[in-house]
Amino acid sequence: MGFLSRFAAPKRVSEIFEPSVAELINTGTRLAAADRPAEALALFERALVREPLSVPAWYNRALVLGRTGRWDEALGVYARVLTLDPDFAQGWYNKGVLLDAQGQLPEALAAYNRALGLDPTWADAWFSKGVLLAGMERPGEAVPCLEHARHLGHPLAAGYLDHMQRLALNAADTAIVAHPLDLAAWCHKGRVLADFGRHAEALFAYDRALAIRPASGDAWCGKGRSLEALGQATEARVAYDQALALRTPCPRAWLYQGQRLEGYGRYDDALLAYDRALSIDPLFSDAWIRSAANLAGRGRWEDALAAYNRALALDPTLPEAWFQKGTILAAHGRHDEALPCFERAHELGFAPAAALAGELRAYLAPSGAG
Repeated sequence: MGFLSRFAAPKRVSEIFEPSVAELINTGTRLAAADRPAEALALFERALVREPLSVPAWYNRALVLGRTGRWDEALGVYARVLTLDPDFAQGWYNKGVLLDAQGQLPEALAAYNRALGLDPTWADAWFSKGVLLAGMERPGEAVPCLEHARHLGHPLAAGYLDHMQRLALNAADTAIVAHPLDLAAWCHKGRVLADFGRHAEALFAYDRALAIRPASGDAWCGKGRSLEALGQATEARVAYDQALALRTPCPRAWLYQGQRLEGYGRYDDALLAYDRALSIDPLFSDAWIRSAANLAGRGRWEDALAAYNRALALDPTLPEAWFQKGTILAAHGRHDEALPCFERAHELGFAPAAALAGELRAYLAPSGAG
């Protein structure tokens, strides 16, 4: 071997000074912040040539495409990001923002839910979900989301809630002033007050509606909801019974009926009641949870899991649903699937999940699998 052959060939200048993938991404991010999107995209593309599976490069590319109005391209890139990392909460949230802006509201809601399932303490995601639901005219679901955002310190949540409440009540009061004996106006006011947690005032509105028409199933159903929220169980049952007797499509009345039938040991009839509730409102997560518990109690495990999954798709912040899903999975030897359920339940404040999560981690540790 010759003397010179002992030394490696010198690197080309381009190799010596070629920035790393991380440097390309960081520089691209700075250029994007400086409103130089074309240069930023070029750097992200260079990073992806070097490292095609780089989630940060794909993600930052999606951000720039979205900010420059290339929404369809951005959504395609977010799909790539979330295929590479399905647990990337920020990716789900930003995908939801783009879908929301394009008017794809159910898809945006699903994306916000995925983000919140991964990070239930994210104030921006709660706020965006609440605003979306308000725009979909689902105030009963919007208000709890905005309340979550407010409790988590979102700077706009309190003002948005006040604005929503003022607009809704002003509209209801205007209708009542114009038509004091309008049954629908009084029922609407009751719903608005109940949506904002003002159940005692809602009862007054429902009673005014029932004074106009005692056979109003909507008013009885709403009254039952507010009585239930105020802890007046006997009175709520009477109101719900009136709603059912009038053949009102009242999902909460059917839910209440199912719970009562379970108390009598009539589990098949209870499940039918939950099914009736869900036929009226397929987005009624409480009914999915009661149905799941009913099915699990009778050994219909796969059906129960499917029902818990439906509930969690609607609201990924239900700790007991995560816990019960984990319990079923663990009981059937699916420990690697059960562990994240218990961990999520514990993150959401369900204390009993902590011990089971610890036991499963210890069990899985030797082999790393269930």
